Amino acid sequence: MLELFDDRLPALSAELAAGRTGLDEGIGLYHMILEGIVLAAGQRALLEDLEDGMLPGVREGVEHVERDERWHIGFGLRLLIDARPSREVVDEVLARADEAAEAWGDAVPSEIRESIAPTFRRRLKVARLLDTRAAAA
Repeated sequence: MLELFDDRLPALSAELAAGRTGLDEGIGLYHMILEGIVLAAGQRALLEDLEDGMLPGVREGVEHVERDERWHIGFGLRLLIDARPSREVVDEVLARADEAAEAWGDAVPSEIRESIAPTFRRRLKVARLLDTRAAAA
């Protein structure tokens, strides 16, 4: 988790600012990996923990945040479609999907971690950024 937020994100931001990398790579990391996988997994786990009804206001707040994050993910996906990323960028984002799903470790149940990457792959497939063979892998 720390590597993603403390190392990768600032490094990629610096690369973008210096013009050494493309916006598609930034979108891939921020919207797809961080919001679409890491934060989505954490929110899903938190909502699962709040199913007991003990903190209804907190649950409602997290549901609102989750809905807002879905917009961010969709926006990022739209930007990625428009950016027409190279196959290498898509492959790199895909390669990081499983690793990113594990960022929470045991704090997020394994069934949630294991369900996040396939959802992510479906998004890329629907957006026609991923062919059917790669989505099945």
